[in-house]
Amino acid sequence: MEPEEEARIRIAAAVGVGPFTTRRLLQKLGTATAIVGSDVSALADALGADGRGGGRVAESLHRAMAAVEPGAIAQRAAAAGARLLFLEDRDFPAMLRPLDDAPAYLWCRGTVPGDEDAEGHAARRAWLAIVGSRHAGPRALLAARRVAEMTGSAGAVIVSGGARGVDAAAHRGACAATGCTTVVLGTGIDIAYPPEHAALFREIVAAGGCLLSEFPPGTPARPGHFPRRNRIVAGLSHAVLVIQAREHSGALITARLATEAYGREVMVLAGPGDEPAWRGGLRLVQRGEAMLVLDAADVAEALRRETAVHRGGPSPAELFSLGPAAAQVESLLLAHGPLTAASVAARLDLSGAEIAQAITLLEISKRLRRDGPRLIGLPG
Repeated sequence: MEPEEEARIRIAAAVGVGPFTTRRLLQKLGTATAIVGSDVSALADALGADGRGGGRVAESLHRAMAAVEPGAIAQRAAAAGARLLFLEDRDFPAMLRPLDDAPAYLWCRGTVPGDEDAEGHAARRAWLAIVGSRHAGPRALLAARRVAEMTGSAGAVIVSGGARGVDAAAHRGACAATGCTTVVLGTGIDIAYPPEHAALFREIVAAGGCLLSEFPPGTPARPGHFPRRNRIVAGLSHAVLVIQAREHSGALITARLATEAYGREVMVLAGPGDEPAWRGGLRLVQRGEAMLVLDAADVAEALRRETAVHRGGPSPAELFSLGPAAAQVESLLLAHGPLTAASVAARLDLSGAEIAQAITLLEISKRLRRDGPRLIGLPG
């Protein structure tokens, strides 16, 4: 193991060495090797900690890093197919870099979506977090899957926490579309939580998505981990969509972090206000802390607007790409004028699901509008 790799593992696995402390030490000392090789006095100076209290903090950090067993942790990470990313690494998620409370490091399994497409061309990706109840009903689960599949097919990266319910439905929808989904775990990178999602996580990695965790391999699920997980979900995303959340739920923590700490757009999918399971998200709308959306097209419009703020105004075509089915539908509408969906289906050798998805993508991209039952193609 290279010295810098070993030092990074010592820092990332040391109890009490949090992201702010790590970033400050890296700014002052330059490398992980320099941090681990520093004595207590040098660590205290780098932290700007003077007096007996500061000395005790530096001594505690020094002792915690020395107690780590890098070899054992590296073996667990390797067995899981995971690697350790630090903030300055090229693969570290770009959306997190500017945040004041950004993690200094992340354990990663799979491929972190970048800003290049498969051919290496610039691709301005939109990142959408979908969060909600672990005990979601059929309506919420279907909505989460559909929104993820539609926006994922259009090029967005779907982010969630890998939990039961809405999280899992969103990840599965993204996998069905492009596989480009990111799971942020509240456990070590090698631990599936909940356990029944082990197969889903393997599917996500195999499809080109990734798992991320701030916690070292072997770390079990603990209640205090999930608010830390939620801040990464919020920070990674241009916008957050809440689907079915009770008042005081974890999904609302993510939503509040998104809007209050990071200035992200928060959306709430419309649902029955007389059902407690939906009331938490609707309260956000009532208080003016989120916008109400009705379907995937509303979500995509808000996501496009929010991404434009962060990326300098990309066009719809840059954010949402059309597949072959959508291209066929668009060509047909432009050539033959307004048609109903049934007329489109009769003229093209496409399944009903492919046509429905194509129509949604064209609406998202502002290349189609509806006039009652008729679909009108708009030149791109």
